[in-house]
Amino acid sequence: MMTTASDCKDNWLPEDAYTYHAAENESLSAAIIQAVAAFADVSPVVTDRNEGHAVLEPLYKTIDPDALDALFHTMKDEATTPGVVEFMYCGYEVTVTSSGVVTVADQ
Repeated sequence: MMTTASDCKDNWLPEDAYTYHAAENESLSAAIIQAVAAFADVSPVVTDRNEGHAVLEPLYKTIDPDALDALFHTMKDEATTPGVVEFMYCGYEVTVTSSGVVTVADQ
């Protein structure tokens, strides 16, 4: 049986917020997964080794990762379109900026 983040939230140590800066070649969807996993202190992916331990639910159950990545994707010669997207994921408020900054906070 797989345990999801929503099942284990009471076991996480709360903090005010966590900020993650995406690497230059990292997609925003991957950055979100890493940021929420780090904030929640859970595994970002399901593997045989974390069976029975808390893991994040798939991002696609909350938001379309391809659409999110495409929203701020720029061509090499174009400037980044400024913007912010906010949504709830695994019980956390996630804010993503076009510059690749992901902030995770308790609801």
